[in-house]
Amino acid sequence: MQNMPVQIMSYVAPSRSPIGVRRAYGAVVCGLEITGGVLLAYTNGAMFALVSTAFLSVALWTLTRAFRKEEARAVVLAFGACICVGGLCQMYSLFVFGRVQTTIDAQTFFDLSRDGSLSMVALQELTGKINAPLAVAIWRVVYWAADGLGFPSGPWLGVLVNALCVAGAAGVGVSAVRQVFGDDRKRLIRAGSMFAATGMYWLFGALFLRDCFLLLLTALVMRVCLENLRSPRFWNTARLAAVVAGTQICFSYLRGESSFFTYLILAALILCHLLGRGVARAVLVCVSGCLLVAGLKFGAFSELTVLTAAAVHRTGSYYAGLSAIESGNGLGYSLIVSQPLYIRSIAGSASILLSPIPLWQGFRVGAWEYDWIKSYHGFFMAAIMPFVAFGALETVKRVWNRGTHARQLLFLLLVAVAGLVAVAVTSLETRHFGPFLPFLLILSLAYNPRRLSNRRTLANVAVAWGLVVVAVHVSWFILKAQ
Repeated sequence: MQNMPVQIMSYVAPSRSPIGVRRAYGAVVCGLEITGGVLLAYTNGAMFALVSTAFLSVALWTLTRAFRKEEARAVVLAFGACICVGGLCQMYSLFVFGRVQTTIDAQTFFDLSRDGSLSMVALQELTGKINAPLAVAIWRVVYWAADGLGFPSGPWLGVLVNALCVAGAAGVGVSAVRQVFGDDRKRLIRAGSMFAATGMYWLFGALFLRDCFLLLLTALVMRVCLENLRSPRFWNTARLAAVVAGTQICFSYLRGESSFFTYLILAALILCHLLGRGVARAVLVCVSGCLLVAGLKFGAFSELTVLTAAAVHRTGSYYAGLSAIESGNGLGYSLIVSQPLYIRSIAGSASILLSPIPLWQGFRVGAWEYDWIKSYHGFFMAAIMPFVAFGALETVKRVWNRGTHARQLLFLLLVAVAGLVAVAVTSLETRHFGPFLPFLLILSLAYNPRRLSNRRTLANVAVAWGLVVVAVHVSWFILKAQ
């Protein structure tokens, strides 16, 4: 009898986190949320802050069970991080300055949100007072509902709303990562952790600022654009058109200078779809091109020019005043703002990515909580910039070789660079680049540590970037000493 070959079947266990890791993750999230809730309750003198935080935490844990696991983890982790940082910021501000929040914009938004009605006349008056009437209207609705339920009012309630927006942006961001890299579980988990650890996300979710709404809307647009680049079907394109149109309307009532975002998205989509083939992509390119030309022709270009000129004037005035305060040095004004536009776009972009100088400038007792978070964000950006640079190099290589995910990575790179330059030539404020950060963060995930060539390239990029950071700080010390 002839011996038959024996096939050995191997069992591959499903990719799941060990029970100990999942329990540790749950303990960390719960600890963040409880700590933040207790601090918010103490600083605002409202036990309802702790109760509301606990209720929202349980609600998020319950509602996100319908989502995919990685997106759900990102939502609850980002929410817990923002609540904890918000509580720490208010505790610090209360002990150092004697009030719950010290950031000027945060106090302005709180006053407008707490003292005002929901009538159409009152909402119309907001447009003349501030260029973010939509954000104030949303906060007013929340405070009106809280008053109706008998909840004590305070900045803690606005922080909860902002933290929810940032948590939603983190979940949408992980979903966008899935559109680029597929169901790569390690990348998805890394993305959720990175979103929750981003200093600018903390700034938007922990302080009473409108940028959390801009971040959420930008993440939604990014997600539907990446889905359309992966599969330009009719319903994906219709969803893209609806989201972009709605975002454009909302942006005009959140920050007027952000109205260029739609045109930037259309231009990037056209360039990226040109790399592909097919009738659907050709039709989409033609329609997007017509919309872009029509929008720029019928008043949009002149409106953007006026907004840009106004922003440049405000930035110049700001740094001129700052230079007078800082012992006549005015390094930011002399090295960036006063330079020609092409030099300012390059130097300003670099200053946004590496800011503040020195990085530890905000780590001092007496600095605002805003400055503490921005200094942390500076160290965070300094740590991930080698990965971002690697992602940019990988994008160029894949576009040249027509590799996988080339269109999606090119889209992320184009929007990130265009947004960076736009902020550099207008406001030059790091916070205004915050809504574009998801594009950079996802681009940094192109690094694959399993390849030896990638590790070598990243090491070389990290050394070069480290030398740049050291050189910038040495130059700062020399110029400051003069």
